[in-house]
Amino acid sequence: ADEKVDVALIEVGLGGRLDCTNIITPDLCVITNISLDHTQFLGNTLAEIAGEKAGIIKKGVPVFFDGSDERSSRVIEETAENVEAPWYKMEKDALKIQEITDKHIAFSILDEYDTVWQVASTGIYQVMNAALAIRAMRYTFGDKAEICKWQKVVASVKWQGRMEEVLPGVIFDGAHNLAAIREFTKSIRLQREAEGEIHPLIILFSAVADKDY
Repeated sequence: ADEKVDVALIEVGLGGRLDCTNIITPDLCVITNISLDHTQFLGNTLAEIAGEKAGIIKKGVPVFFDGSDERSSRVIEETAENVEAPWYKMEKDALKIQEITDKHIAFSILDEYDTVWQVASTGIYQVMNAALAIRAMRYTFGDKAEICKWQKVVASVKWQGRMEEVLPGVIFDGAHNLAAIREFTKSIRLQREAEGEIHPLIILFSAVADKDY
């Protein structure tokens, strides 16, 4: 408000329904992958956690979400329909990986195979996150979206501590729940298949006591 920004991206702190950011009625909502985390606050099943996440959905406000898990998708769809909010589900089948290197992943989105996007990460999960952001961008800016500029923006994003190669063959990642660990190991496997097994695989793992390590 002080800076009078044109567009603000407000990230939920924990869950959604009871988070302090939920006083805002946004132009659209985005819900990324849902996994078992913070179960002492959000619930012990994906459906329960999805219910908390779906608490940000407002009457008539579109919601874009990761539809990879059927259980959580059903909760989000029902919540959206109950408040007459249009929903747009992004499924993994809608994404096609074009190239994986040790520096980036190139991909395209269904019905837009002539447009190739690139994320400066080897984390396979960032493809879905980027695709959701692209869909939200297209909805927000419509025909005014200059795709070539957005391609450069998406390709320039760096995220420290997420599949970050700090030395040759030494990768930092913040994965701390089952779904994140699965995506991390999948990313490592895909990268090694693409680039060859250059380094031996050694993992050093730590977690705080409330994680199901």
